[in-house]
Amino acid sequence: MTRPQGGPGVGKLIGTESGCVDNWGPQRVMREMDHREEHAQVEGERQALSATLAESWRGRCPLPMPAPSPAAIDRMLETMRWMLWLEVEQRHLLWMRAAQYDWQEIARRFGCCRTTAWRRWKIAINQVALQLNSEKTSKQKGHAG
Repeated sequence: MTRPQGGPGVGKLIGTESGCVDNWGPQRVMREMDHREEHAQVEGERQALSATLAESWRGRCPLPMPAPSPAAIDRMLETMRWMLWLEVEQRHLLWMRAAQYDWQEIARRFGCCRTTAWRRWKIAINQVALQLNSEKTSKQKGHAG
C-alpha cells in the first residue's frame, strides 16, 4: 500500500524550506505514527501467538512475552498527546490511516470521497507538525533567554 504524496506547497505549510533538519514535517509525523502503530501491531501479534500456544499446549503455561520497553511506552504516550491537539474526527482519521485502513474505507467512514478524506488527513498531519514546531521554537526561545 503506497501512501499519497503531498501536493504542491504541502511542505511550505510548516516552514520546511528553511532547511532545518529538526523541523517536524508531515512525513516525519507519519513516520512516527507508523512506528508506534507497528509496535501496537507487534504486541497484538504477540498476544495472538500467546493464545495459540496456550491452546496447543492444552493447559500448559505459555512462554511469557516480554513487555514493551519504557522507551516504546513513552513514544506511544507522546503520540497520544499529539492527538489532543486535534478534533475527535481528525483523531479517528489519523488513527485509521496509521492502522493502514484503505482510503475507500476511510472515506466511507467519514461520508466523503477518497480525495476529501486524504485532504482532511493532510490538514490534520500538518496541524500536528505545526504544533510540534511551535513547541520546539518556544523551548528554544526559553533556553536562549
